[in-house]
Amino acid sequence: MSVDPTPPDHEHITDEFWNRPYRLALKVHWAHNRGQDIPSEPATPPPARKVYQMADYMLPNDVIRIIPIVAETYGGAIVPLPDGGTLSITNSDTASLNAVISGTDLVLNALKALATGITVTVSYGMLNPAVLVLDIVADTTPVALVLQTSLATDQPQAVPAS
Repeated sequence: MSVDPTPPDHEHITDEFWNRPYRLALKVHWAHNRGQDIPSEPATPPPARKVYQMADYMLPNDVIRIIPIVAETYGGAIVPLPDGGTLSITNSDTASLNAVISGTDLVLNALKALATGITVTVSYGMLNPAVLVLDIVADTTPVALVLQTSLATDQPQAVPAS
């Protein structure tokens, strides 16, 4: 039983199908076996995908939220901000959210009843900036139970016997 190494010539298989990155290697192989020029890249770039950033924080529209700004070590320990830096903030939607620095706190309050995908970036000197993507929501009534593993603590114990 022999297998024909040439791509099938079906009308429903378009150039777009063969120009996908994972198909380009097959196209190179088939072109080489047929004595044709080997394509170096797809004829047309793939269409751009729209990226949706999901909010990682829900801000109720009926509160003023005060969030302390602290530093974190490589080990994950929370420490005060080092001396010599200046806190600064950028807000992607000033019409929907009021975000200000007060001392070493980030103060947030809603200016609209509902909004999504607002990005707040807090910078301080040479430290990596903190980015908060948030939605302004109307109802924050609990509806699900969540295990907060990031706040878990450990206690030492003897190693169990095998």
